[in-house]
Amino acid sequence: GIAWFVRIHFGTGRLWLMWSVIAIRGVILLVNFAVPPNFNFATVTALRPMVILGETVSVVAQATPGRWQLLATLSVLMLIAYFLDASLTLWRQNGPVQRRRALLLGSSLLLSARLAILLTQLVIWRVVNLPMLITPPYLIAVIAMAYELGRESIRANRLSDSLSEAESRLTMAADAAQLGLWSWDSGHQRVWATDRARAIFGFQPGEQ
Repeated sequence: GIAWFVRIHFGTGRLWLMWSVIAIRGVILLVNFAVPPNFNFATVTALRPMVILGETVSVVAQATPGRWQLLATLSVLMLIAYFLDASLTLWRQNGPVQRRRALLLGSSLLLSARLAILLTQLVIWRVVNLPMLITPPYLIAVIAMAYELGRESIRANRLSDSLSEAESRLTMAADAAQLGLWSWDSGHQRVWATDRARAIFGFQPGEQ
């Protein structure tokens, strides 16, 4: 989902790399439900309780890492490569908007993915006794995405207000000069016209 968001919002990045990541993650998801205990571990021999944020959860105490979990690591590394490729390509377009997106979103996505892979590997190889912490690192990227989308929404609203104000001024100027305005939409075969233009051509105000 994040890779697709980058593709839509950035419009850059190698498609073959994006689809490779999606395909590998899809296979991992299916295999994870078919191979006991899961894709990351070959065996889990002990669990222990841990209190996190006031809730008791079970974490792996003793386990053998699965040999195929490196495939999941490879997919995340490919995802990082895709983020980097998309960000650099967007940065080279030299526009201020493009560079802001590349810097803000690109750096947050790269940081989130790197933290996620680091924490996952530390848990799998029993360096730290914690649950799989995938969501917290990606909160960094989610916050950056929310900020960027909010900024775009505010910009779109301001642009809409500016266009409405310009249209009102143009209509007032045309009315003062007793001129009619009209335009032809060739795609939908429609004519837009002001009330004065309709009157000039003999049409009623509500007539199509």
